[in-house]
Amino acid sequence: MKPEETELFETFVATHPDFLGCNSWEPGPDPPDVIITDASGRKFGVELTEWLNKSQTAKSIKRVDEEFERLTALDTESHPQPKNFAYVQLRFRHGVRFAQKQREKFRQEFYELIGHVDETWAQEMGQEAQKLWMDFTNYPTLGKHVYLMRFDDQLRYRPPVGSRWALGTPRGGAYDPRDSSHALLDTIEAKRKKTNYEGLREQLGLTGFVLLIHYGIRGILHNTWFEGLYYKLEDVLREAREYLAADPGPFDRAYLYLAYNEGPLYVLYPDSVA
Repeated sequence: MKPEETELFETFVATHPDFLGCNSWEPGPDPPDVIITDASGRKFGVELTEWLNKSQTAKSIKRVDEEFERLTALDTESHPQPKNFAYVQLRFRHGVRFAQKQREKFRQEFYELIGHVDETWAQEMGQEAQKLWMDFTNYPTLGKHVYLMRFDDQLRYRPPVGSRWALGTPRGGAYDPRDSSHALLDTIEAKRKKTNYEGLREQLGLTGFVLLIHYGIRGILHNTWFEGLYYKLEDVLREAREYLAADPGPFDRAYLYLAYNEGPLYVLYPDSVA
């Protein structure tokens, strides 16, 4: 098991100590990822897999990494907070190379612009409903990587001293929650069609073979949400249950674990399993 999988499963067992009657567990030979032994000595193989929309995740991780590199270069945590605004949000241009030799100029122009806006706040921003800056004529290196800066003048929400006051681009816009639902079915199918599960029960003396799908911070950060106005978690679970009921593949049981908000666990297959 990878270290992050071990940490996840430790948290999972702490949250759901009665899962499969767990008396003890140990890493498996991969497959399965985990072998659980119950109080009667029965063994269950548990295969872990993460619910992710892979096409979204790859793009999102790249963008997050790009933004993190630029925000780290600015190091606003080590600079005095502006007087007239609490935060500045930067809308980054993606796919633009951030060369090492640009870092100092990028940082210098950022603080020059911040100083100008803070000193001339009433003239530049005071009467504007939206505090936006889009003219980077005098700040060409900054403008190569940023196309808009939005200033938040809600001073009652100032960040604590020593924390970051320059933020990246928030995710937003229209999305179809079924994209995530389809990604869940793809995740199940990828595990269902694997051929290296054959003979595991006999080789390892397993009573059952279980699929445990987990969804956590990476899905939240990098994928569009699985719920919408007319499509809820119940709809996602229904689709997954119907999919597995039609063909569970090598699995005797399947579960979905949401690794946040107290870590709820949902039975996907079969419906009668507790």
